[in-house]
Amino acid sequence: LQVISLNPTIVFGPCFTKAHTKASPVIVRQLLYCNPYDYDLHIHIVDVRDVAEAHLRACLLETKLGEYRRFIVDSAHSTLSGLAEILQAQYQEYEIKLQLMNPWLVWLRSFFMTPYQEVVVKKFWNIDNARSKSELELNYRPLDESVLDTAASLISDFGIKPKSKPKPKPVV
Repeated sequence: LQVISLNPTIVFGPCFTKAHTKASPVIVRQLLYCNPYDYDLHIHIVDVRDVAEAHLRACLLETKLGEYRRFIVDSAHSTLSGLAEILQAQYQEYEIKLQLMNPWLVWLRSFFMTPYQEVVVKKFWNIDNARSKSELELNYRPLDESVLDTAASLISDFGIKPKSKPKPKPVV
């Protein structure tokens, strides 16, 4: 038996179905809506087109009988505030920023976190994609392209309306 597993990180890129807008792209959707997050999380991201390319190349990869190969498919990492900056630079007519919850509420909720949730929130994960680059010969898309293509498809294809910038108050 020959086994190859591909382990993508959070998958961004163009959305083709309404259901997909509620999966990984929900991160971008929440930033477009300016909805609050608990923390400015560090996240790892890969483009859906790179994941598809990785699957294709993995199918064509020659492996020995009984061999198991595992590839981490990850192109970049960012914080949520970093993603908001990318979006705000492109969509200047909207108010796109990372909105954090009230610190007291976050503190109170921290008492109900599982040990797993604590690790996810507090630790920065360093992920090595060297094998996918060398053995699958993947050239990953830039982070900006993936984030902006995700937002563009959410806005144009699925009617996501980003929060408008407040209008300046008239001077009296």
